[in-house]
Amino acid sequence: MKPIYEPRGAAKEYGDLAINIYTGCPHRCYYCFAPNVLHREKDRFHSCVSPRENIVEEVRKQIEREGITGKLIHLCFTCDPYPTGYDTTPTREIIKAIKESGNHVQILTKGDGSRDLDLLDENDWYGVTISCGDKLAEENEPGAVSPSRRIATLIMAKESGIKTWVSFEPVTDAVAVLKTIKFLYSTETEDIRKQVSVDKIKIGKLNYHHSNIDWDWFGRHAEILCKDLGANYYIKESLRKEMAKIVVVYNVDFLTHVPVRHIVTYHNYTCEEDFWNWYYKDYAPLDGDKIAVFDTQAEANEFAEKLGRGEAE
Repeated sequence: MKPIYEPRGAAKEYGDLAINIYTGCPHRCYYCFAPNVLHREKDRFHSCVSPRENIVEEVRKQIEREGITGKLIHLCFTCDPYPTGYDTTPTREIIKAIKESGNHVQILTKGDGSRDLDLLDENDWYGVTISCGDKLAEENEPGAVSPSRRIATLIMAKESGIKTWVSFEPVTDAVAVLKTIKFLYSTETEDIRKQVSVDKIKIGKLNYHHSNIDWDWFGRHAEILCKDLGANYYIKESLRKEMAKIVVVYNVDFLTHVPVRHIVTYHNYTCEEDFWNWYYKDYAPLDGDKIAVFDTQAEANEFAEKLGRGEAE
């Protein structure tokens, strides 16, 4: 068995390598993708939770055999490294093996990893998933510890000098997530800010399930908030695609550099087909028309002002 593997595709962004320690997860998140990926019956996946056979020994053997060192190893993708209500000694022993071999750990959990913070240092990452507030989590993630408890452990990690991060994915309560982002970065004094802020956040939408969330509205508000707070943030591609763009259509005289027609903005541009349908059917194209695409109205306005002054093309 080779429990340490290299993530592929979008998962690659999480770390150099990864380990899935347990056979299931008791947190019973309704949106969990793992049973489908593992071809497991959902109820069995959530009720039959145990360490994979000889997982600690196999991790140690693979690290030594392959000379794995200096890597960031993510825990975990298809399970939680801290399944609530279960003995997580295997997680602790695996962290020891990772650290003893000169590697670094990245944790992502909806459980409580506080007992292992003593094993981590400034080269490691302790992260939690926050999808909603405490009340909705009782329905959506009934087996996990509450979001407020996860944040409390995150603060403990930060105070211990460990790098911290939050995965706001999948979002199931947009307002609660925005409030949490604001809480993590907005404080009255620098001392408190140092305790509760996080080093990075990732934001993504709910996929493969129905949602009443206006993803364009949420994505834009989340990005504006993150920029205002100076957060180190990343918006996942699936959410970014839902966020409407602002397209500026303009036509500049090549001699005077002055716009020869009104500058027009097209909103709710979520795909190229939408834009070109509008451009050719509802707009009167001219030779020399150019387009520029922006995420915010403020950026589009600034560009338009520069065009008007002849400072941009």
